Amino acid sequence: MNTLPIYGTYYLNRLIERLVPRPMFFADRFFPTVVQSLREEVYFDEAPGVKAGIAPFVHPLNEAPMIRSQGYRTKSFKPAYIKEKTDLTPDRGFTRLAGEGFGGELTPMQRLEILLTRDIKRLQDRWMNRIELMAAEVVKTGMLTIKGDGLDAVLDFERDKSLGVKLTGDKSWANKAFPMRSWIQKRQANMARLNLRQRRPGMMIMHESAYDLFLSCDEVQRMLPDYIRGAELRLLQTPSAQSFDSLVYKGNFGNVDIYVYDAVSDDGKAYIDENQVLLCCDGVDGIRFFGAIHDLDANLVPQKTFLKSWTIEDPSQRLVMLQSAPLLATFDPNTAELVTVA
Repeated sequence: MNTLPIYGTYYLNRLIERLVPRPMFFADRFFPTVVQSLREEVYFDEAPGVKAGIAPFVHPLNEAPMIRSQGYRTKSFKPAYIKEKTDLTPDRGFTRLAGEGFGGELTPMQRLEILLTRDIKRLQDRWMNRIELMAAEVVKTGMLTIKGDGLDAVLDFERDKSLGVKLTGDKSWANKAFPMRSWIQKRQANMARLNLRQRRPGMMIMHESAYDLFLSCDEVQRMLPDYIRGAELRLLQTPSAQSFDSLVYKGNFGNVDIYVYDAVSDDGKAYIDENQVLLCCDGVDGIRFFGAIHDLDANLVPQKTFLKSWTIEDPSQRLVMLQSAPLLATFDPNTAELVTVA
């Protein structure tokens, strides 16, 4: 019976599908929908968000007035391109693996097969880290920066300029007399006025330092016995049963759920910086687009990721490469804002 070569394209791409991915908060929470495009560019239609209006009074014998179509516009963006590879060299097969018995229990080829899986898992993790960073940037800023080797572009989803304020001096959270409740209500009303479905933000995700300022507010202190109800709960990821240890539910203030998020990306940068608060609605109408893979072995079709492998004769080595053409976009950028509170 014929068996599939472990280094074949089909096997490698089935392998990465079976690997258990680690959870991504911003991407999974705000960009649950995945769309693939057969073209080099991805397209999405954007309604203008004009209010429906109110039906007029008309005499029954008069002609009914015509409601004109509001229309829409189509945006097109060329996705970013991710391409990264690792090498399997013969010398790696002769080195005992971590956890392997002294003296060696595996053959060099068996070690290389294990190392292949580890290399692919690392490529997958690095790809997911990039997707999460893209998702976080779109939610926080309403923009997406694509900068790398041969790439330098900024995609602006046109968030309203009144969102994303910076508070200073006596008008910041550092002032213990800060009117927290009325400030939150004003930010909610402003966001509801701007976004397409008049949604009010129901979540505040903040850095630990911002949470300390929040707790020191006199108004919050007066409500503290009620506020701490249900504090220190871990948020479960849906639909899986994994939890985000870095995201902690602290309670409810008025009609807003308070979370502290102290996760740090693999490049050492915090997703929410000191003294920053992210106000967001339940969803941002986020979509993960994936464009066509620029590789003949992939038949130029769209995939979330595409893996391929080939050998170099001298010096002998096998290269494994991951490719992806992602673009994270929001249909409604006015559903979130990042506020610097001090």
